[in-house]
Amino acid sequence: MPTDTPAPPVTEGRRAQRHSATEERILAAARSLLLERATIDTLSMREVARRAGFTPGALYRYFDDRRHLIEALFLDALARLGTYLETAGGSQGPERLTELGLAYLRFGRERPELLTLLFQTPVPTTAWGEYISVAWPFTLVVAAVRQGVDEGALRLLPELDEAGTAYSFWALVHGFATLESGHLKSVRGDFAALQRAGLAAFVDELRPTRRGPR
Repeated sequence: MPTDTPAPPVTEGRRAQRHSATEERILAAARSLLLERATIDTLSMREVARRAGFTPGALYRYFDDRRHLIEALFLDALARLGTYLETAGGSQGPERLTELGLAYLRFGRERPELLTLLFQTPVPTTAWGEYISVAWPFTLVVAAVRQGVDEGALRLLPELDEAGTAYSFWALVHGFATLESGHLKSVRGDFAALQRAGLAAFVDELRPTRRGPR
């Protein structure tokens, strides 16, 4: 039955929720374009607006410019990677490295567009000594290696320090992830099993006392 009761006013909280939901809709549209064919260099505001169902002008109510949109995409991708890496939990030594590697591989397999995005953005510094202390999530790997060495659960690779050993580990895991999501995308195979075996072999090299042949 019709009434003259006015609709409840929109609160600041509801406005913020709507704004956040719309921003996520725009970011999802940008991610879908990255997954299909676009790169950071070719991603355009007009294309994102069309995919999200906005006019180009309306998009600028939420993102000041293309750089602002890409920054938001990058921070969102980092946060999503973080949720994967958190599954490594409180394990230590070889087990922590293995769990970090497997979590990274799951991220690459399930969110290849975000993995690509993270490595199309500029690095935070041009100095390696500073990079290893500020470039998250690489800092997690360096910390895991350092903790394992301090506790006697890991040893460094020959002629490499903690950062070099962490770099070698990261290069292996990232190489697995990018090959599977890129060059080998259309090739059928149990890459997850190959990756687990390769990761286990690498981590075995870091154990203070290596196990004998199986």
